[in-house]
Amino acid sequence: MKSLLGSISLVFSLCVCNAQVQNLPTPSPDASEHGQPTSQFVPAGSTSRYVVTYMNSQTTANFRSATAISVNNQSRLTCSVTVEYFKGFVAAAACTTTAAIAPGMTHDFCSRPIPGGATTCNSTCSPALVFDEGRAKVSSSGDAEGHCANIAVDARLYHFTGTTSDTSIAAVGSPAVVRVGQGNAGQ
Repeated sequence: MKSLLGSISLVFSLCVCNAQVQNLPTPSPDASEHGQPTSQFVPAGSTSRYVVTYMNSQTTANFRSATAISVNNQSRLTCSVTVEYFKGFVAAAACTTTAAIAPGMTHDFCSRPIPGGATTCNSTCSPALVFDEGRAKVSSSGDAEGHCANIAVDARLYHFTGTTSDTSIAAVGSPAVVRVGQGNAGQ
């Protein structure tokens, strides 16, 4: 029982601490191409695993969108997962969020707050990305046996109606999710 409570305490403290999102310094331009996390806010020992090839997050009067990235932990360990959102040709992440995900659980990372009817955002950029287009990168913690490399990733791009708020979903797109250092399969 004591071990279980210690684990619960550890997961809770990681989630609370990592709920804060920060703007990042400029990383080495080629670091992300070699599986290296690009932010000093990515936990030490993490490895970049996937690239979401397109991200869009807007709140203008004529165009409202948000990107949600779901990560399922398929390992037997609790893993630290980080999502970095990048603007266009900028090397520094515009937003970084990190969460500890228990085995078998799925966590949704969002570029900005969106209606609960679309998805439940477990981690949201703060400040929200409101006039941004680019890509995202998903990293997970490393362990001696490589268990935390066993994550599944899906991305959705929501388009909303409304001029000052997200009234309803107009469309949902599925940006490609590609392993770092590999090309996509033509999807």
